[in-house]
Amino acid sequence: MSDPRIDKLASVLVNYSTNVQPGEWVGVLGDVSALPLVRAVYTEVLKAGGNPSLMLTDEYLTRNFIRNATDAQMEWMDPAQNLYYENADVYIRCGALPNTRAMTTVDAKRI
Repeated sequence: MSDPRIDKLASVLVNYSTNVQPGEWVGVLGDVSALPLVRAVYTEVLKAGGNPSLMLTDEYLTRNFIRNATDAQMEWMDPAQNLYYENADVYIRCGALPNTRAMTTVDAKRI
């Protein structure tokens, strides 16, 4: 059973904020913590006739990367994400953090 508030937010994001049109490539990026919203946005993109591409992130893995990656790894851009950011017609990011204090011990310069 879906939450009507999430469905309404997804509709606003797709039909008003980004005005997705039929045939547009729509990047839907979201954290696994925001999965209900990601699913609703994906569904709304389909209803609007858009072509959704889904990319999921995870707070734990993101934090792990920021803490442990070398400077070279921090500067490297994933070619799949690069293609996605440069070529998608619409980009919708759904974020949610289950632990708002998880990054408090990470050096701000790395973020």
